[in-house]
Amino acid sequence: VIQPRIPRPELKPRYILEELAGKPFAADGVADPAEWAKTGKAQLACANPIYKLPSKFVTQARIGFDGQALRLLVTVDTDPAKPVSNEGNWGKRDGIELAFGGLDEDAPVYLLHGYPDGTFELTASAPAAAQRIEALTKATLYGAKAEGDHWTAELALPLAQLGIKPETFQQIRFNMNVHRTCDDTWTCWWTPGNGIVDLLSSGLLILPRQIPETAEMVRRREAAQPLFAAEAKGELSWQLLKDWKVTADPDRLGPAAQPADAPAVSFGSYAGWAVARHTVPVTAEQLAAPFCALFLPCVDEEGDVYLDGKLAVSHTAKATGTAPGLLWREPFLVGLKSTVAKAGEVAVAIHLRGNMGTGGLPKGAFLVWGQTQPTPEQLYDFLAANPKLDWRNRVPAFWQDFERERIPPLPAVPDEASFGKRIQRTMALLATSGPEHRNRVRILFYGQSIVQGMHCREMINTLRSRFPWAIIDFENRAIGGFTAPSLVRTAVHDLYPRDVDLVIFHVYGGEKDGTLEEIISSMRQRTSSDILVFTHHYTWTANPEQLESGLKSRDESTAYWLELAEKYQLEVAQVRRDWPLFFRKYDWGINEVMGDTVHSNVHHNPAGHTLLAQLVLRNFRYHPDNPVTFPAAVRPLDPTGADVATSGTWQRDKGVLRTTEAGATLRLPFVGNRVDAILGASAQAGVVSVRIDGKAPSEWPELYVCTRPSEGPYIWMPAIRRISLGEGVLPRAERWTLTPYDVDIAKNALSFRLEGSVTGPDGSGSQAADFVSDSGRIKLAAKDFHIVWPCTYRKKDQLPEGYTVTWEVYNLCGDTCRFPAHADPAVQRPVTLVEGLPSGPHTLELVLQGEGEVAIQRLVVRQPPLE
Repeated sequence: VIQPRIPRPELKPRYILEELAGKPFAADGVADPAEWAKTGKAQLACANPIYKLPSKFVTQARIGFDGQALRLLVTVDTDPAKPVSNEGNWGKRDGIELAFGGLDEDAPVYLLHGYPDGTFELTASAPAAAQRIEALTKATLYGAKAEGDHWTAELALPLAQLGIKPETFQQIRFNMNVHRTCDDTWTCWWTPGNGIVDLLSSGLLILPRQIPETAEMVRRREAAQPLFAAEAKGELSWQLLKDWKVTADPDRLGPAAQPADAPAVSFGSYAGWAVARHTVPVTAEQLAAPFCALFLPCVDEEGDVYLDGKLAVSHTAKATGTAPGLLWREPFLVGLKSTVAKAGEVAVAIHLRGNMGTGGLPKGAFLVWGQTQPTPEQLYDFLAANPKLDWRNRVPAFWQDFERERIPPLPAVPDEASFGKRIQRTMALLATSGPEHRNRVRILFYGQSIVQGMHCREMINTLRSRFPWAIIDFENRAIGGFTAPSLVRTAVHDLYPRDVDLVIFHVYGGEKDGTLEEIISSMRQRTSSDILVFTHHYTWTANPEQLESGLKSRDESTAYWLELAEKYQLEVAQVRRDWPLFFRKYDWGINEVMGDTVHSNVHHNPAGHTLLAQLVLRNFRYHPDNPVTFPAAVRPLDPTGADVATSGTWQRDKGVLRTTEAGATLRLPFVGNRVDAILGASAQAGVVSVRIDGKAPSEWPELYVCTRPSEGPYIWMPAIRRISLGEGVLPRAERWTLTPYDVDIAKNALSFRLEGSVTGPDGSGSQAADFVSDSGRIKLAAKDFHIVWPCTYRKKDQLPEGYTVTWEVYNLCGDTCRFPAHADPAVQRPVTLVEGLPSGPHTLELVLQGEGEVAIQRLVVRQPPLE
């Protein structure tokens, strides 16, 4: 007795139907573009063998719903040297076999056999359904056409004749089988457990998931409609203002700061104050309109707007009373009619504060004028849906700051109350931030493509809304395609030198060769970071046997992750455990949240990314009575306490230690590898010299690190996984360039020359052997070269013209350290004095140079928890 295989509901394949309402249809076997418009949607494939061998030929089907009937367009590739056979019954001739039926387990199964000559036949598995066959046959439309190397079938199956009300239709059980005589193969969409009529172990055809709009979404959408009418009548016009120049303003000089003296910045790698400038031409006609304004959908996170050097609007927490973590979501208008004296070019300067990873004007800026006076909210929603804006400049719908795709709420789990207990240092920084004390929290995402593509910005924005007074800096350094054996090499550039507050980490592989544990143990040995990992999500495999094998492999890998979590005290987001609970509750399938919903793949679509993000965010819970994991890893010190020795004139005022005396000295004995100073209020910047154990940082070889090397040719991955610094030779801060020559892509061979911007030419080598430069400053391992492979992957026969690989060697500290002016003591502003030391006892010495001021509110010593 063959028992049918009934897979877990969420693992059954589900094909999302196209919406074909209003499309004409003629069942003639011709893919008319009017019937089947061009689409990028993956087609259902019949590649799994029912028995015997798979076929080398392809079968693909487009399936849609027109409101009354299922429509199919099936293309069957064949051998042009062996024409299709139209002789005999099903099983002897070429044809397709469709099995379909309702969702109930005892619902009858209908079989349709369609042939290349345009004929078809219908049968049913249950005698009770036989009475429907005649009506269903009459109502079904079928046509086919054979051409050389393929034949095509079109058909429409009316749902009413199946006993399904079209207006209530959501999904139907389905499978498809193809018989080819040219190679005598039988291949199907999903291999059934007990023949093609076993629909309990096959798949589903479903309509696209529709998440109902919230009342707020409906209200806002309807409120914006009058603006579309006004635009159509010429009563409202707008212009996107591009090419803003953003320059750093660390001392908060505002528009008075000269842009020529300040570096251009991007908030992807900068945190603090900056000035965004633009010259906006405004005509007399625009100023004469009843309404004319500058519209800013988002100033992230707060700022002041100046027109021609005069303050026009203050969009700050202090001026509005709204916390910065919420203020950035509030659009606003800057009226021009009362602030611009005459037509011409208006100098706009926005003095704004942003964080690393978020900041600036991420949703653009607009000049708006006309007869209609809109509200900022109306304008926002009008521009979010305006088809005249391309996808690059489209203002996102207001809810998409938090979810790229809306999904139903997560089901609760029994241990939810314990989530977050191993990241309580980070959670305390977030949860205890307030108007009078804004903590800065640094978060690093690291891993491979799953982390690289996850909705990290939406996750950070969710945290900003939950903890609106915290200052959250974030960076995503994940590298797509790099499993643990590769990532363990790049981590020395990306991960350990940063020593952030929280690392969010996931990667595949490394269980057998130990590289996964090496990454995690190195984080504990070299950083003081909290670590949050998430277990593997479920991936889709279009072959049933391979799916079951993959499930077992990932389950075993997840068990290993959980062992490491206990050993190294990692916070775990139980994605592997909780992912299926979501699908069972809402009757979703795993492949519905994959980037390709039909073929085998590991990457998510927006709904899957949102699901993953929410499962990870669930672990951000504050437990004020819970002990901190590794309490000695981060130790705050009172700068006015006994641990700190000073010479010269220092003032101690309300816990702040300050001096303006050149030569004034501070000495701090400590045990650890890093010391930060949290700034107190100061009116001017000051510069101190730094010494560790009596030596300048530039004299410490351990404090020099390399940036990640530049990208390989035609790809996002680094060209060399790891750059090592030589032993016994003091590094220099400089830029290095590796120039390939004698490159043979087919033979996987290249030679190279190495040159440093200070050292000069430093030797030649080959990727086939380990290399040490002539000066001894640079070491390269043959296994780390990643230059030729991308060419093979991209099917290129040579490197790009002038291709080189570059990286920087720099000192983590610097022999001097600048204490910038700090006007807002409520904002935590750290300055790293020294980092990257061998963890152990050290003495830090600071000496104020020249004129200036140093004000220290707190010192923070970091010590990795493992030796």
